[in-house]
Amino acid sequence: MIALFLIGAAGFVAAMAFALVVAVMRWLALVVLPALMAGIAAFVLTMAITDLASADGDPASHALAAVGSALVAFLTVLVRLSATKPARSIPAFAAQTAEKSPQEPAGYEDVGDAWERALRLAPSRREDLEAAREDCSLLLHEHRRAAGIADPELLETEILLRRYLPSLVSGTEDRLRTTRRKDRAPIREELTGFLAAFGRRSREVLDRLGKSAAERDVVLRNHLTNRLIRGPEELGGT
Repeated sequence: MIALFLIGAAGFVAAMAFALVVAVMRWLALVVLPALMAGIAAFVLTMAITDLASADGDPASHALAAVGSALVAFLTVLVRLSATKPARSIPAFAAQTAEKSPQEPAGYEDVGDAWERALRLAPSRREDLEAAREDCSLLLHEHRRAAGIADPELLETEILLRRYLPSLVSGTEDRLRTTRRKDRAPIREELTGFLAAFGRRSREVLDRLGKSAAERDVVLRNHLTNRLIRGPEELGGT
């Protein structure tokens, strides 16, 4: 048991030592080396300027001025780089998954603006509100695609979103403006509850439409199979 503990401790110490060495090397490469180069450049430049400005001057004073400017440049760059935090890169997979919710189709700008204002009113519920907005937006796109032959529930939900969602958010903003800070949380929660209900209603309609589309597709494929396909090998079967 003690041997295992010692082995684990030794491994931990080795890992910490390696991490320290890597950090020191990184600091030397990213901070000390640029500062040293800046100091050398300042030294050479100062020597050249003082030599040109006063060819018969005291070499010692020239060298002292060059050393002083080099020291100032070195310390300035060193402090500046030490205080600068390295930029954090965004992993490729994170950039790919950080997609915005689908935007509302043209003609529903009021609805989109209402969602943006609601997100600002309840930032702690952003994830829930964005999910609800996505479902509502998908429903509006489906309504636009249906072009006048919309399902009755799809049509009714579109009317609810278009007519009442912006008014709901505006009314909440009006209430919050005249409400004490300590009493605002229930109003925000009520808003998010209604918006979540909009999203839930939209998702239910979309799921039903999707199921109907899948059933129609099955019927169509069965019909085509009976009329066109002579054997399973034509569909990639064995």
